[in-house]
Amino acid sequence: MANVYYWLKQIRQTREEEGLLRERFERWEPAYLEALEEVEDEAGEEAVDTVAEWLISYAREHGELPKPSLLREKAVEVCRRHGVEPSKDSGLHG
Repeated sequence: MANVYYWLKQIRQTREEEGLLRERFERWEPAYLEALEEVEDEAGEEAVDTVAEWLISYAREHGELPKPSLLREKAVEVCRRHGVEPSKDSGLHG
């Protein structure tokens, strides 16, 4: 299990390797960080691993980074699979 900042570094590296738009990543990075931190707070590190691995796989498969709203949807789904319903005031509910 890795922490949020490890995963953010991996996402940056994937963006570079895949030649994805730097400007888009820089614009969306705060939302990605917030979502990963919320997942960690709500469901723990294993759930963060799952969400971050999904984000990286999505970027490689689709040739683009997922919109923050899509990441939040996935994050809520992962939290629920870990037996946690994110609170309504959570940033995951956008």
